[in-house]
This record gives sequence, C-alpha cells and structure tokens, in this order.
Amino acid sequence: MVIYSIVFSFLPLAPISAQVNETLRWYQWKEGVNATQASGKFMLVDVYTTWCGWCRKMHRTVFDHLQTQQLLAVVFIPVKLNAESSNIVTNGVNQFTEQELARQLEANSYPTILIYNNQFQLVSRLNG
Repeated sequence: MVIYSIVFSFLPLAPISAQVNETLRWYQWKEGVNATQASGKFMLVDVYTTWCGWCRKMHRTVFDHLQTQQLLAVVFIPVKLNAESSNIVTNGVNQFTEQELARQLEANSYPTILIYNNQFQLVSRLNG
C-alpha cells in the first residue's frame, strides 16, 4: 500500500535505537504541532470523515497494524483531523473548526494523508 512506501522512505531518517512499547498515540492538531516542534519529527496528518468507508478500512488494515504503528511512532507525530468536525483548533493565533482547517489544507477527498516536516512545509500528499 502507498502509506507503507511513504513510511519506509522516511525510515533512514529515524533513530535506530527507537522502540515502541505501546499502541500509537494519535494527536489533535494543536498538540501535534507542538509535539512536532519539540521532537523534530515529521507530522503525518490523517484527514478523515466518520462516514468514509475507505477511512475506516485504512484504520483497520493499515493504522491498526502493530508494525505500522511502530514505524509511524519512530518517524512521525500522527495527527487526526476530522474534516466534518466543528471542534475548534488553533493554528498559530487563529482559531478554526477542524472542517475549516481541512478546507484550508485542501483535503477534498478522504482519506487524505498529509506529511509535513518540522518546519511545517508539505512534504507529501496522498488524496483519497
């Protein structure tokens, strides 16, 4: 699957000694931004909707897989963003709903996977 290719392409950048002893933690937007800045890792943003069958399948077959979780935890700060949520998120000094932020990020099909470096430059985008 394409997500495996992306994760494996970032592995040379991962510290070799890193280990994962628990399930992957998914961050909300603001805490994910803060964790990315603090860790220097890449930020992987999963833009999803609750009704999206492919989003659910991606979570069941890819993100819930232990090896994927271990790889993601080493290289990325994983962030979930519900493209239909009215929950408020902060982007710097501005506040948006998750839905508004997803539109700003041009996530028009689901799932959309966005990968940012620690300077928040878009490195990769997987639409739908």
